[in-house]
Amino acid sequence: MAIHAIRLEVPRQFPEPSGTWLLTHLTDITVIFGRNGTGKSQLLRYLRDQQRESRHYASPERGGEISFNASYMQEEYAAATRGSRRTGNTAPTYRDEGIARVQAFLARRGNVRTSPVPIPPQQLEALMNVLLPAFTFEIRGGVTPTRLTRVSNGQEISSVSVLSSGEAALFSLGLDLVSICGMWVLDEQKGGILLVDEPDLHLHPDLQQHLASFIVHLVDTFSVQVIVATHSTTLLAALGHYGGGRTSVVYLDPTGAEQQAKPFTQAAQELATCLGGHALMGPLFALPLLLVEGDDDYKVWAQAVRHHILKVAVIPCDGSRLREYEAALDRIFAAMVDKTDTPLGFGLHDLDDRTDQPVISGGFVRRLWLNCREVENLYMTTEVLGAMGKTVGEARAQIAARAAEFGGKAALLQEVVNADWQRCDLKGVMEQIAQIIDPQLVDWRIRLGQTIGKGEPSGNLRAFLGDEVVAALWRGPEGPPAAAAPAQA
Repeated sequence: MAIHAIRLEVPRQFPEPSGTWLLTHLTDITVIFGRNGTGKSQLLRYLRDQQRESRHYASPERGGEISFNASYMQEEYAAATRGSRRTGNTAPTYRDEGIARVQAFLARRGNVRTSPVPIPPQQLEALMNVLLPAFTFEIRGGVTPTRLTRVSNGQEISSVSVLSSGEAALFSLGLDLVSICGMWVLDEQKGGILLVDEPDLHLHPDLQQHLASFIVHLVDTFSVQVIVATHSTTLLAALGHYGGGRTSVVYLDPTGAEQQAKPFTQAAQELATCLGGHALMGPLFALPLLLVEGDDDYKVWAQAVRHHILKVAVIPCDGSRLREYEAALDRIFAAMVDKTDTPLGFGLHDLDDRTDQPVISGGFVRRLWLNCREVENLYMTTEVLGAMGKTVGEARAQIAARAAEFGGKAALLQEVVNADWQRCDLKGVMEQIAQIIDPQLVDWRIRLGQTIGKGEPSGNLRAFLGDEVVAALWRGPEGPPAAAAPAQA
């Protein structure tokens, strides 16, 4: 474990200078997640200023060249003067400082690669190669302390100008972090905390994956704690994936005094993955997310949206954990976008899960309930049966006539014949019902999804879905739909 600080306190600047922010429940890797202007960068700089010798701030805007400037080397020897030029978000000599620190590292330990002195250069090289697998990084010392070579063509990189903005950003950040960790080892500095401010700038989602893996390697190699400020859901998901149970998230609320880090659960990881670096990024700005229970529900609703009439992005959840997913999504939205009167996400529940709490605490995610037992019951509506060319009476008769063919399921099928198809339990016999009444279509979920997705539901199908669901998913903020037709007898 690399938790050196579980609680940290800093002056509170937002929405106005008043009191303090108390960060609690910090872990090996803590992500400060929030919108622009909420104070993430200033928070990290305050933490740095409290204890400069064991806390290192990596700024988001990194300038400079990847060449050795001897005038910076002396400053990199002493912990008190390292990073002294980084007073704000911009570090105009950031890359030069990293190169100078590598030379200072070599001078401190002695430029002997087989020395028994801790942290050999090869260890720093290996970490950089985790971060930049398309390049080979070497520490050599002398006038040119480092060498970066592109693997594909052997090109030696002598200037940042021949790198893409993403490659330059990743190289300069990586060099800064590995070199400061190396110096902390030589200083015998314990309890180091890396404060990394919006490291995802200019980075493609693939590079953000490399960065997350690299940060976890730093934690494991040097026993440092890392606090990362970002609003990238891609980086958030990647840090959760590579960091496992050691990653937590502060969903920054500028108005709150205590900012408690929440464990980054599987639900949060899956939702963050969907929201960033993925085709579903659109929901933040256009399509609401629809959280549904389990595989059957997902297949139905994923089929429904293919008609491009129902405008939602569907995410499957473990049915027993739908409420956990709703809460996680609500926290993520609250840290990413401004408050809105229109929900950005919905959780669709079965009728037997009905409660009196339709809105999640933050107001970004709203609960909806089907007006039938579960999604299977929608298959037995007059509109879906009509798509097969059958009436309700014909379907009941066919099930009754063939129930005996299905052995142990026969009794259950006979119960279905005269049951209330809006409320009865169909889950155990859905495959058999589909074989009997819809032999031309292999999967009942496809039939149901196709019918739901053709247009705004009406009649019996609408009654089973419920006015609340139809209003939310088909009408949005335009207002409630007309009254639904009565459910079948």
